[in-house]
Amino acid sequence: MIIPYTDLLFFDLKVMEDEAAVKLTGQDTSHIFESLEWIKSYNLAHNKPELQFRTPIIPGSTDSTKNMKAIATKIRNEYAGLFTEWELNLFNDICEDKYQRLNKTWHYTGISFDNSAYSKVDRFREDNLDLKIKISGFYQKK
Repeated sequence: MIIPYTDLLFFDLKVMEDEAAVKLTGQDTSHIFESLEWIKSYNLAHNKPELQFRTPIIPGSTDSTKNMKAIATKIRNEYAGLFTEWELNLFNDICEDKYQRLNKTWHYTGISFDNSAYSKVDRFREDNLDLKIKISGFYQKK
């Protein structure tokens, strides 16, 4: 087990609903939440590792207000005091060529963040200051 030797743990929370999780990742959320509960128990017992949540914000996939609010509720209700940051990582297409080299289908051609999409994420951050949200990634000014 590597967790006892870890100082910082990034934990991705992409989607909360099983159906959406299966569609986007190929598996439901049960293993994700089991792992997160184990990390919570370890953290409570040992006061480490530092925990940061990350959510990739993908237009049309993970960016719905409903999904973001569901993740916020879980973090707020079950992990308050146990994490140092929640990073909302704006989608980018820099891995598209990797998919092409692997002969895999890339479902996000032409999708990018613009001012209005960024503004939506920033408003969400402003409405949830207690969740220590940081926005990362980039967007195209249009």
